[in-house]
Formats: sequence, structure tokens, C-alpha cells
Amino acid sequence: NVTKSIQAIRGVAPDVFIALGGPHVNSFPEQAARLPGIDCALAGDGEEPLRILLETLDGGGKLEDVPGILIAREDGTVFRGEPAHPVEDLDSLPFPDREACPPDKYFTPGMRGARTTNMMSSRGCPMQCVFCNVPHRYRARSPENVVDEMEECVRRYGIQDVHFVDDLFNITPDRVMQISELILQRDLKILWGYKASIRNTTREMVKLARRAGCYRMHYGVESYTDDGLKALNKRSSVDEIAECFRITREEGVKAIAYMIIGCPHERSAEQILEIVPFIRRLDPDYVVYSLFTPYPDTPIFETGVERGLYEADCWERFMLDPTEEYDLPTAWEEYLTKDELLKLFK
Repeated sequence: NVTKSIQAIRGVAPDVFIALGGPHVNSFPEQAARLPGIDCALAGDGEEPLRILLETLDGGGKLEDVPGILIAREDGTVFRGEPAHPVEDLDSLPFPDREACPPDKYFTPGMRGARTTNMMSSRGCPMQCVFCNVPHRYRARSPENVVDEMEECVRRYGIQDVHFVDDLFNITPDRVMQISELILQRDLKILWGYKASIRNTTREMVKLARRAGCYRMHYGVESYTDDGLKALNKRSSVDEIAECFRITREEGVKAIAYMIIGCPHERSAEQILEIVPFIRRLDPDYVVYSLFTPYPDTPIFETGVERGLYEADCWERFMLDPTEEYDLPTAWEEYLTKDELLKLFK
């Protein structure tokens, strides 16, 4: 999709400057910089490097002085600028200019409000799940700053519903409660929801969040046995999951379960399908099923290499020549084939 987008842009505006950023660049910086059709890549937190890049392009400065920049040279080498400093104080960043994407022109399925938006109140996740490549370094905005943006959404844009896209919103119950108390103090009439940790959920937290307009909590359950949870390093138990969903439902909040099938510890179709009676007992309001994928930069990817399931440099080679025909490890095929796993998934 990235290469197709680059080609489409070049077809319409052949002289425009194209910079690439995001997780793709952070995981594979030099490969990303060598993608045909781009002018540079930016690694790390992008706010400051992008601002400096735009000022450099506008003022005629040296691209090599932009922090975090990577530029592919004609001789095949890649120039790497000084590393970009991560944003330590997320409160220092301005709020998004939502007038550039008018909320009344977009609709997000699963949200109640007619005018909706996304927000991010933190970066990273300190948990150590073996399948996840989200950076473990956690940084969070202050509750006051988060609610300031929510208030702007309500007062300025008439937004009715917010979804927090943080990888982990409830790093502690206290943080959620502080945000909820501020929403109530300011009398903000707004609906909201977030991705939550089972371990950091308490009845008091759910009750207060519900009073403040929170109507759905998305829980990363992933597996349906204690052995499976241990294998994925989820740091929760089946009993804790059941209690969390019970509390959430009893307090009037929708409980959404994220589940993964085809995990390395699942060795047969019969074992995988045990997820069905588990979900019936759990009784969530909605379930999001995913097929296990060994992402690069994860402990489980290294395990797959050690077991000979794929080659260690498979992702690097793909990034240099990203074609649809390339066979990437998008499923764990130690015990079942991808076709068998997809059939079970469906």
C-alpha cells in the first residue's frame, strides 16, 4: 500500500517532496529510505523532525541537518542524520487541527455519537506481551491536558464521541479516575471509550468512568486458558478476566473482547475451537478476533526463527522489494497450515 500510494502521488504530482515516517521506518529505517519514489524517511517521534523538515524545504537549508532523517544516496548507501529526540513532555504538543478533517464528514462504526473523533493520551506500553512490537517506553499526557482536548472537541467542534487509541489507556485505575473526575467537574457531555488492561480495572474505576460518559472498554483478552495467557505473557488469569467482564457489564459499560487464534501454543483445530465455549461463558458485548501473526521486533518472531519456521531476514528482504507475491510469515504454521488456520478463523 505504501509503494502504491507513492506511485499514485508521483503520477499526479511528480515533483512533490515525499517523506516517509511511522512504525515502518522505525523498524526498518534503511530499507524504508531505499523505497523507490521517496525523498527521505524520518525515524522516531515525528513532530519536531517534520516541522524542521518543512522549514528546511521552505528556507533552503540542508536536509542532512534535519533530526531523524534518512536519505538514500545514488551509490546505494543511506545517510542517517542525528537521532530525533523523543518528546518527553507530551503536554507540550498542540492539539490536532480538526478543522482540516471536519468531524461531520466522517463516521466511525461502533460509536454512538454522530460526530466522532480519535484521541491519543499516551505513547507506548510497558507490558511485555510476546506477540506485540509496540515500544515499551511509556509516556502519558496529564489528565488535565487530556480533558482540555476533550473540552475543545465538545465546545469548538461539537464532537459527541471520542475513542482513545492508546495501546494502554488505564495504566493505573487512578489515571482513569482523575480524567473522569475532571470531565464531571467541567460538566462535559461527551461519550468515550478506550483499550484497557484487565489487571488495571477496578469496580470503582468503571463506575466513575461510566458516570463521566465512558460506555465501552476494549480488553485485550487474547487467550482462553491460563496456560495460553502464560505463554503470551499476558499477566492475567481466566478468573481475573471473567471478574473484569462481570464488573464492566454490571456497571453498565460495554465490554469488548480482543481474541487471538492460531497462537504458538495451540496445536490442533480442536484446541483452537475451545475458544467458542469460553466466549459464551465470558459473554462480552462484542468480540474482535485476530489471526496470530509473528510480527518483526517481537520475542515470538525470534522463537519462530529458532524453530526454523522462517528466515531471520525475511522482513528485511520484503522491505527492499515489497510485492504482493512475497511470502511473509503472516501465521504460525508449526502445527497447522495458514489455509487451515484461516478456515478456523472464519
